[in-house]
Amino acid sequence: MATPLKLPPDHDLRQLLRFSLDEGSIWLGSRRMVLVHAESLGRLRKALLARLGRDEARAMLLSTGFSSGLRDAEFARQLRGNQSGDDVFLVGPQLHMIEGAAQVRPVRQEIDHDSGQFVGEFTWHHSWEAYAHLQMMGRSEEPVCWLLLGYASGYTSGFMGRLVLFQELSCAATGAPHCHILGKSVELWEEGAPVFRLYDVEQLETLLEASGRRMTNPLNPGLHQPMEDGPTTTVIDPVADMTQTMGEFGLLPAQLTMLDRAAHAGIPLLLQGEFGTGKQTLARRLHRLVASGKPFIMLDCQGLSDEALDIQLFGEDMRSDVGSTMQAASHALAGTGGRSGRIEQAEGGMLYLHNIEHLPLLLQDKLLDFLRHGQFLRHQGSTPIAAVCRLVASTAANLEQLAQDGQFRRELLLRLQTVHVTLPPLRERMHQLPTLAETLLAQYAAKYKALPPSLSEHALQTLMHQPWTGNLSELGRVLERAVLLTGGQDMIDTRHLFPLMPEHPHTALTRHGSLTEGDVRRLPGDLCATLLSSGVTLPDIESQLLEFAVQQSRGNLSAAARQLGLTRPQLAYRLQRSSQKPS
Repeated sequence: MATPLKLPPDHDLRQLLRFSLDEGSIWLGSRRMVLVHAESLGRLRKALLARLGRDEARAMLLSTGFSSGLRDAEFARQLRGNQSGDDVFLVGPQLHMIEGAAQVRPVRQEIDHDSGQFVGEFTWHHSWEAYAHLQMMGRSEEPVCWLLLGYASGYTSGFMGRLVLFQELSCAATGAPHCHILGKSVELWEEGAPVFRLYDVEQLETLLEASGRRMTNPLNPGLHQPMEDGPTTTVIDPVADMTQTMGEFGLLPAQLTMLDRAAHAGIPLLLQGEFGTGKQTLARRLHRLVASGKPFIMLDCQGLSDEALDIQLFGEDMRSDVGSTMQAASHALAGTGGRSGRIEQAEGGMLYLHNIEHLPLLLQDKLLDFLRHGQFLRHQGSTPIAAVCRLVASTAANLEQLAQDGQFRRELLLRLQTVHVTLPPLRERMHQLPTLAETLLAQYAAKYKALPPSLSEHALQTLMHQPWTGNLSELGRVLERAVLLTGGQDMIDTRHLFPLMPEHPHTALTRHGSLTEGDVRRLPGDLCATLLSSGVTLPDIESQLLEFAVQQSRGNLSAAARQLGLTRPQLAYRLQRSSQKPS
């Protein structure tokens, strides 16, 4: 049944439009906007028509508008997801007006929530596209608001979760007083209708499917898939468990090939790079490649005493002094002659020595003997023990400088440098950050049983401007926190990434269309002073404001709630609470 429509208040949209003059950007929520001369866009349309021809240019503009509308449909759900279906849908027309596309007036709208079918009719007044066409190319014989038409189709399709196509029945560029559009679900249009000659339906279906992967039932208020209780038992290392692609290491294919061949040959490898650049990731990748099913043993050489490190790496032999009688008995009962170290534990597999620059010189000599002869002595031991394992060492230090200073054995360095690579820090490969972030977000979403979220434009720009001293490890921690803070929503904004980051100074749009410093939601200072001097208490102010909104809306609680930025149940609760207060 057709419903007469009235646009709801747009204060929730206006407060999202911010002009950050210091950083030279304009934001609508978390999406970056650009002020462009309508005349320039008109010249671009004219050039497209001249270069591509009418049909190709129209198809391109319709597709571009469709993609823009899809994004705004996601935005509408996030903004008014707890309000009525009509109010959520009308975010699209209201955004079109805020963005300067046209003045949108709803004529009728029919949404069948059971079948998912849609019929809607709107008029556009002062369409920039019609005006630009008239200015650049003169009067047209057919409707020409293709960007706006594509937007209407994309927005409604994204909102409904199924393809909806709009047709422009009349256009100001043809001499009509205003533009008039009609939209229907694709199955409601008659076969062979003129609307099907406008659109590449197969392409639009593909765009809609890609957009809808993050949406559940778009006709229900719960757009997002909430997290289930508790994470999975899988423990995710933000570096070590990432999908293995060369882009994650910042290495060239030839470097990876060299490492693979050296690992197969059993040649010691040296991985250099700052903390968090993926050295352990790369070591594990090599292990899976050449020693899958065999041990991967890791030892961090930092933070241990010389003796403890000797025991950890090479093991400990059974001693014969009286003080070790209990230990000797224990080893005898276990059928061993001492305690094995990491080298023995890595037999047939891979030994990964992290922070090898902290290995004492005497232990460097022992390690060098093992690399030469394949044998070593345990701590306090005298019997050589043979072992076979692949060695991968990593460091964040300049081993060449340490060797020159006498703090690292030159010969050991030469053996390790036979095949070595340096992993670049994240700040030197920021072009890969969007891909890395997408990979990590998908993994953390799987860990917390939520749909994979995406980054808003503002969030991505913020990530791109961070120093990332902790490299991939730091990026992983930031993104995991963001997945937790969003609670399973499909869009991560800057506030989820960096909750304590202060906002840049900005100007905002008032209800009269002018710019003002700061947040438009702030009350004028003189009004605040008047309220304070009046002696009226805060509960009384709230009570009077609620009553006034209901009176202004003629008793319509839904309309009053919209004016107050509340849901209808929230308003009803506050009214009930207010009425129960003693006089």
